[in-house]
Amino acid sequence: MGRQNAPLQAFNRGEIGKLALGRVDVDRLRLSAEEMRNWVPHTVGPMSLRPGLAFATPIRGNLRSYDIPFVFSVTERAILEMTAGVMRVVINDQVVTRPVVASTFPAGAMTNPAAWSIASNGGGNAEIGDGAMLLRGQSIGGGVSATASFAMASPGVEHALRINILAGPVTLRVGTQGGGDDLVREASLGTGVHSLTFTTTEPTVFVQFENTSYQTFTVGTVAIEPAGPLELPTPWPEAALPLLRYEQSGDVVFVACLGFKQRRIERRSRRSWSLIDLVVDDGPFQGFPTKDLKLKFSVGLGFGTVTATRPLFRPQQVGSLIRAFTPQYNHAFRIGAAQSFTPPIRVAGVGEDRAVSYTLGGTFVGEWEVQRSFTGEFSGYTKVQEGSGVLTGKITDGFDNSIVWYRIGLRSYTSGMLVAQLFHGGGGRTGIARIQEFISSTEVRVSVLQAVSSDFLTEDWRFGDWSDVVGYPSTVALHDGRLCFAGRDKFWASVSDAYGSFADTIDGSNVGDSSAISRSIGYGPVAIINWLLPLTRLIAGAEGSEISIRSSALDAPITPAGGITIKDCSTQGSARVAAVKCDKRGLFVQRSGQRLYQLAYDVNSQDYEAGNLNRLHPDLFLNNPIVRLAVQRQPDTRIHCLRADGTVAVLTFEPQDQVEAWWRVETDGVVEDLCVLPDAVEDMVYYTVRRTIGGEQVRYRERFARLDQCRGGALNRMADCHIIYQGSPKRTIDGLGHLEGCSVIAWGDGRDLGTFDVIGGQVTLPDPVSAACIGLPYQAWFKSSKLAYAAQGGTALNQVKRVVSVGLIMADVHAQGLQYGQDFEVMDDLPLVENGADVEPDAVRNAYDEPMISVPGTWDTDSRLCLTASAPRPVTVMAAVIEVETNG
Repeated sequence: MGRQNAPLQAFNRGEIGKLALGRVDVDRLRLSAEEMRNWVPHTVGPMSLRPGLAFATPIRGNLRSYDIPFVFSVTERAILEMTAGVMRVVINDQVVTRPVVASTFPAGAMTNPAAWSIASNGGGNAEIGDGAMLLRGQSIGGGVSATASFAMASPGVEHALRINILAGPVTLRVGTQGGGDDLVREASLGTGVHSLTFTTTEPTVFVQFENTSYQTFTVGTVAIEPAGPLELPTPWPEAALPLLRYEQSGDVVFVACLGFKQRRIERRSRRSWSLIDLVVDDGPFQGFPTKDLKLKFSVGLGFGTVTATRPLFRPQQVGSLIRAFTPQYNHAFRIGAAQSFTPPIRVAGVGEDRAVSYTLGGTFVGEWEVQRSFTGEFSGYTKVQEGSGVLTGKITDGFDNSIVWYRIGLRSYTSGMLVAQLFHGGGGRTGIARIQEFISSTEVRVSVLQAVSSDFLTEDWRFGDWSDVVGYPSTVALHDGRLCFAGRDKFWASVSDAYGSFADTIDGSNVGDSSAISRSIGYGPVAIINWLLPLTRLIAGAEGSEISIRSSALDAPITPAGGITIKDCSTQGSARVAAVKCDKRGLFVQRSGQRLYQLAYDVNSQDYEAGNLNRLHPDLFLNNPIVRLAVQRQPDTRIHCLRADGTVAVLTFEPQDQVEAWWRVETDGVVEDLCVLPDAVEDMVYYTVRRTIGGEQVRYRERFARLDQCRGGALNRMADCHIIYQGSPKRTIDGLGHLEGCSVIAWGDGRDLGTFDVIGGQVTLPDPVSAACIGLPYQAWFKSSKLAYAAQGGTALNQVKRVVSVGLIMADVHAQGLQYGQDFEVMDDLPLVENGADVEPDAVRNAYDEPMISVPGTWDTDSRLCLTASAPRPVTVMAAVIEVETNG
């Protein structure tokens, strides 16, 4: 028989799986735990009873939700709450809500042209009716604006304009005079829904919409929002919410989702938000079609038709782009403003092949001008010919074997519209159109966005690579100054520092380093790309592997001209769970859903390598796969892994200190989502919890209290779904309607007040308090690894043993804040008599370092050290010394 005092000097080893419990020969495993629930291991070694969860906000309609963090700065943060078909914005734990106002936008404004003042030039016009306003820009440089006003019935109160743009972008101005923007600064509103706020004491507000393009845009409904939460419609049903992938750039969040067109969420001010379609007018495009088929464009710009020589089009292609090179030049263009010109034509060759004819028609008052450039399509133009009336002319320049660009436009303008038509038998230009309406399998109505040169047939055309037919990207990231998307077996990156452009050419022809990138991955079982992670290299998580996308040159940014290398850096494969970034490491869920892997750069292989982070706890996610990840960086790095059963496994993760400690968060409910926002002292961690309150299921967003708020004192925030009271002393505390009928715990004025029932949304305490935390109880359990100490004949495994006594070193511990034993069935409280003196039962001691105390229990081959703690009593265990007696 032998005895040994064995120190447990660190609790930062966390839980391990049962298959590892026998490896007592390994220090890391001997100091680990078989069970660690609601104990928070610190990187430096101690463990604390976890902080409580503060009640923040109820979820809309008690629906299942998915939170997107919005972080403009450490002090400008929000949570974008996504439920089926609706987005709400939560700031400082309050849903953005519109106040009651008496002001109204003119009733029936979208069916009553008299409500609007129309101003136009260059043939622009507005058509108002059937609940919408069509703003038609009929010429290059022309435009149209529509202005309406309404009286401020609630001066000095915030108002919100709800604007639905059916086809944009449309320019908006809101001011205290017509055309002014002193209330809402001039903004381009994309296709989607906008909620824009302003406040004024002026008697009248003017709202103006304007279109200055050669297109037709449509404004749907316009109204003053009623009182209540801001809610913006989204296209995503509940089933699609876990598939949302997002990336933020300043005030914009780009969102991709498997099976849905990309969206943009825009913050225009703290309380003004929009959710719109991501519209890209210049790419990306598919490869050239293989079948012999030609297209014909009826117009050079604006609305017209595209006709195919054989059946081609389908209704699902509405919204898709078409890019085509049309030979020669013969399209007419309308000019409606000074210093506005036709799209340039490119002239090369010799002799008569260089001849350019033109016809100037229409009804206009102004002076026209023919210009020429030797520099390029977009600059260096000088006057060649000029005039003020309609006529037919010709240019034969004599610059054989030179490349020259010509254009015609208005030098000065008074009224009307010039119709300019250029004719040239050579060259041509590449144009882009968007399909607006399906007419038949051989004809569609289009909006020509980038001018085509002629109505001659062309077989040089391509469809856009994003549409309802071919699909949309499933994930998004920002990397090397580019907006990157991935999906199917493809990868796309925007023009450098131009997230709204996916043009793969510069100056219409030459590929350059800054132009967009479109690449096929082209190997392996890609199927679906589940995430993109912008590490030192861009990593894509496919179902069969993790793919490294990098430049062909070492550490150079990816460019189309510099070459791109796409290779596997891991063949683990990824689950459909968004990966997360932790410094230069990436964390992702392996395709089984039961393993968390890290991607860390390896200097030997010069690429990222994957490592299993729950290799010592392989059963942690067995039958309960990970469904979401979130990273908390302060005060320690913690990876919160939401499991399918509604519990959370957390990894305290500090690679530099070789800390990988798993522990679990459990509460009286089911955790359905999680989200982290940065903060100065400690990151704010939010859980969305489904609880049963009063026999009904409810969903609440709850926020972890900080560790420094859970050390005792007047206000100890250790209760779940809790509320805080601070004020003048009183016994009856209200504000507990969200816990009606529940049994709650209360901490007030520095002590545990006991348990109470919530009746009528309030509890009555035994004594008045000026500070209180009231919420649901929870408990923490710690069970050590196998104890193999005090063996006289080899190992103590399989030997009958008992824990004779334990010595505890603790901090911030309640006098009755810890129970201990050899199992969870028989446990003792901390002594109430120490050194012959009584211990104050409500005291919270800053430090605890007392002599060893006896441990209850019997002889057993598998005796352990078990510790439990219960909210709201704080405790931090820094070290334990176990006196083990072995009968071997």
